[in-house]
Amino acid sequence: MLQEHFKVAHISTYQGGGAGLAAYRLHNSLLKANINSKFLSGHQTGTSKDRELIESIQWKLFYRILSKLGIPILNVHKNNRKVAQLNGKFEKISFPDQDNRIETLETLNNADIINLHWVSDLINYKTFFKQFKDKPIVWTLHDMAPFQGIFHYKNDLLNNNAYIKIEQREVANKIKYLAGLENLHIVTPSKWLLSESENSELFKRFPHHLIPYGQPLNDFRMLDKIMAKNALGLEPNMPTLIFVAENLSNIRKGVQILMDAIHSLPENSVQILTIGNHPIIFANQPHRNLGFISNEQIISLAYSAADLCILPSLEDNLPNVMLESFACGTPVLSFKVGGMLDWIDGEKMGFFADEINSKSLREAILDFVTGKRSFDSWEIRKLAEENFDEKIQSTRYISLYNSIL
Repeated sequence: MLQEHFKVAHISTYQGGGAGLAAYRLHNSLLKANINSKFLSGHQTGTSKDRELIESIQWKLFYRILSKLGIPILNVHKNNRKVAQLNGKFEKISFPDQDNRIETLETLNNADIINLHWVSDLINYKTFFKQFKDKPIVWTLHDMAPFQGIFHYKNDLLNNNAYIKIEQREVANKIKYLAGLENLHIVTPSKWLLSESENSELFKRFPHHLIPYGQPLNDFRMLDKIMAKNALGLEPNMPTLIFVAENLSNIRKGVQILMDAIHSLPENSVQILTIGNHPIIFANQPHRNLGFISNEQIISLAYSAADLCILPSLEDNLPNVMLESFACGTPVLSFKVGGMLDWIDGEKMGFFADEINSKSLREAILDFVTGKRSFDSWEIRKLAEENFDEKIQSTRYISLYNSIL
């Protein structure tokens, strides 16, 4: 089958957020390569002929009536009751049994290939995989939820022993629901997630592929640093650190460690620039929060204004933040976890804190601020062009699609 003739349908619960944005960028890169690609999502911004909004059952009248009456007929009620009976602290829990039946959609049934992304709370595993057991499916992983029971990251599983029985039961359910699949291919953007998935009970029998995220490098550009700082009202000669997250207060993103590290620095030694919802406060340093931004030109301006991007995640796949920072020529400071291990080398793209704690992060920041660490912005941009151009990603996906048709 000629590559320009097949139809691929991408499914993502969200168009926004890290996973949704990565999925949508892949879809757009395939459109640029003349692939017949459709993007289906339960939550979207804007409309176009290549995007389709999936109407969630939650918005239907009978769902709202049952919710008000508290009648546990729907899966969402049953799932909520399971969680309510237990105590725990976690970022996200999701279940394979859902009330939506998106497998009836014409776009999916007409597609030659279905590319799943972050689909928690959107697809019902039992009916979806039964309907499409003979159709080629690519599943791009953005976290660990697809091959774990209910948790999206391992630390949440390890920190919530009370949920072990539910976790094990839902893994068993997923194995049962996927039993009939033979043409499922798993794609991971990072080596860390690849290893976790290949060794999981659920996905170990399926072929795996490593394809890092691509970026629209024409949208993310290096800009003059002094100009960028002036444009954002920052002190042009003061070391500038940037921290970016959809939810700045997300514990998994390392916010508490970051705050402790910054608060232990000498007063007014750096200025902090943040992008995201739920702003945090750095009392002893100049700080400007730009809020949530979707405009990539403004985001590029912010990365370009920064001297160093701080990415203190405790667990992460291949954060868009890191790749966007690279595209703008800004080095990244991180911990030795997840997809950061694939690309941060200590010499060209960024460097690591020695340990996952505020003291090590503070020392690493001071090493950079005092000139013990330095990086070439043009070299970082060059390496981004060589590894993260969206054309590289789309070419690899097209090759995979053709190989499984």
